[in-house]
Amino acid sequence: MEFAESFRAAVEGAMVARSGPADYWRAHLGMSQIGTSCERKLFYDYYWYSHDFIGARKRRLLERGHDEEERFVRYLRDARIRVFGRQTYYKSLVPGFGGSIDGYIKMSAIKKHLPEHLLPPIPLTSLVGIDFKTANNSNFNKVKADGVFAAFPQYFAQAQSYMHASREPQSPTAPLAFFLFMIVNKNNDEWFFESVPYYSSYGYALVETAKEILAAQSALELPRISESPMWWECKQLCKNSEVCHFGSSPAANCRTCDHSQNSGMVFRCSKSNAVLTVEEQRVGCSEYERGTQRQNLRTIL
Repeated sequence: MEFAESFRAAVEGAMVARSGPADYWRAHLGMSQIGTSCERKLFYDYYWYSHDFIGARKRRLLERGHDEEERFVRYLRDARIRVFGRQTYYKSLVPGFGGSIDGYIKMSAIKKHLPEHLLPPIPLTSLVGIDFKTANNSNFNKVKADGVFAAFPQYFAQAQSYMHASREPQSPTAPLAFFLFMIVNKNNDEWFFESVPYYSSYGYALVETAKEILAAQSALELPRISESPMWWECKQLCKNSEVCHFGSSPAANCRTCDHSQNSGMVFRCSKSNAVLTVEEQRVGCSEYERGTQRQNLRTIL
């Protein structure tokens, strides 16, 4: 038994090492994140305040999601439905706010599988955004019973953000008429599909939220979901809890450094006057400084 457990640990260690660095910081404020219930968390995530260690189990979970995407695409191809634009990047008019979709399909391809009276009242030339999701049995039954909006509001906001961005002048595609979620139960391979229409007022509201977060000079300008570090979302789901509730020092990188200045997605070092690439921002330099004027204040509960 000792051999087997040691061997498992060795294989997992090799898997993590082969996968590259465990810390991952997204360069932009993601449309897949904007539905998060805590605006302060989104500020900390965008400015890379906290490390996010991705261990072997979490890596397998992430890879399972990617593997399911390939399966969905293959099954759609078997039904003669071609998936276009995989990982097409949509950017908002708000610099720094964007995201990539899993792909889109053509309404004309859906038509051959459904009677005319079941088709949505939209032109057959319309594009339909798609998103592939995996869920455990509990979450799958929840979304099946309550729908995406009630069960996973972050997914709903993600779809609205993409559809809204597809209607902007700089969109890489024609407008997405609606969004189709394809969700698989990881326990028994059951499927659940749900179509989500576009709500323009919701899309505009999400853009305003992104604008507020990216315009903030300090996290303290933004509301947080709870004033207690014992709140379950703070304690179990947020990697920024120590920084947010206890004033811990942020991770050292260009985005948390006193010398960084940013305008949207452009970060500049005030010492060298150089525009920093994303990789340079992640690595930082030996002149990193974090003064008291930018320190997160300890919250008095």
